Amino acid sequence: MQSIVSTAKRKSKEDGVKYDKIFCVFDRDNDLSAFLEASELCKSKKFVPIVSNPCFELWPYLHFQMRESGFGSPQHMLKALKKLPKLEGYDKDGVQIFHATIHLIEVGCKHAFSLVSKQHDDPTEDPFTNMHILIKRFQALKEEQNYFGQRSHE
Repeated sequence: MQSIVSTAKRKSKEDGVKYDKIFCVFDRDNDLSAFLEASELCKSKKFVPIVSNPCFELWPYLHFQMRESGFGSPQHMLKALKKLPKLEGYDKDGVQIFHATIHLIEVGCKHAFSLVSKQHDDPTEDPFTNMHILIKRFQALKEEQNYFGQRSHE
C-alpha cells in the first residue's frame, strides 16, 4: 500500500503539473497495520486517502444496500456481495461491476456518506469507505469540463 503513495508522489513530480488534489485508493484487506501506515503516509504527503474497510468490494455493495454492522473479513464481504442481484458471478475485472452499479451511483454515494458519518470518519471501523469523495470529485470535474466545453463553442 505504501507503493501506492510512493507512486503517486513520483508521478506527480514526473508530470510537472501542480495538482490541486492527489487521491490514493486502497483497502484494508487482511493487513490492518499496512493499511494504517499507508493512510498516515498519504496524509503526510497532503494526498487524499480514499479507503475501504474491509475491502474495496464494500463500495459496490453499498449501491444495493446500506450496512452498518461489520463484515469481519474481506472473505465475508465477498460472500455478502455475491448474494446481491447481478453480482452472483462477481470477479475483480471491473467491467461487470461497473455495468451492474453505474445506475445506482448516487445510492452508493449516499450510503457511503452515511457510513462515514456514523463511523465518525474512522477508516479503522468495519465497514467504512469514503469512495464517494472521489466519485463526487469526478462528477465535479466532468461538469466543469462540460461547462467549459460548451462555452468555447458559443
